[in-house]
Amino acid sequence: MESSYKIIKRNYISSSDDEFFIDTAFEEIEEEKEDIDLYHEYIEETIGDEEKLKLLNDIDQYKKRVISEIESERKNILEIARIQAQKQAIEIREAAKEQGYDEGYARAIEDAKEEASIIKEKALDLIRETKEYRDNYLRENEKNIYNLAKTMSENIIDHIIDIEDENILLLIRPVLVEYLKEEDIIITSDARGKALLQKNRSKMEELCPNTRFIFLEDKSIDKNGFVIESEEQIVDLQIKVQLQNMLKEISDSDE
Repeated sequence: MESSYKIIKRNYISSSDDEFFIDTAFEEIEEEKEDIDLYHEYIEETIGDEEKLKLLNDIDQYKKRVISEIESERKNILEIARIQAQKQAIEIREAAKEQGYDEGYARAIEDAKEEASIIKEKALDLIRETKEYRDNYLRENEKNIYNLAKTMSENIIDHIIDIEDENILLLIRPVLVEYLKEEDIIITSDARGKALLQKNRSKMEELCPNTRFIFLEDKSIDKNGFVIESEEQIVDLQIKVQLQNMLKEISDSDE
């Protein structure tokens, strides 16, 4: 679908990325996440209150708890496997020595190796099951995090803008700063958003004196959500879109 910017640009604007061992090497769980996207930076820089801190702390504590539980389970499984294999090897070795049969001793060693291999496979199966459980748990909880973040963010943004209409500039200013050299900018929002934009047109023009602003109305845009378009790019500032992008970045970094 052709962007509204290009349609207006064409029809309106143009007119004016012996021993045996058990291998216990497993991948480490990645614990650090990067801060992402412009909207997240906006929340970091402008909200700065209990709601923001609670949201970020809840997500951070959840990550740390799940990773800690899985790491503890992994260590327990490996320790059990190591102790069982070591105990089995000692028992077989002592039994073979007491009997004094070289052939029996050699056979016991082979049996121990086979037993160790079985224990190792069982440990690996448990690790794989644990990882699958972790992935499923994270996916399910991701929806809870998304819903919590979306609700809190919507309430915060609505509260800020409802207190004073001029606060709408706090939301769109970071994007407009990137568009200083653009000649034409189209901002699409719902009816209320369009009215707020028109009310604050003079301040936006002061910020971008060389830019012509065009405000469009679209009922499908969320309350206090804005889609900003220039000839080069489109930025969707709807809360649900920004949170989906954030969770996608987090999910991609886990792979």
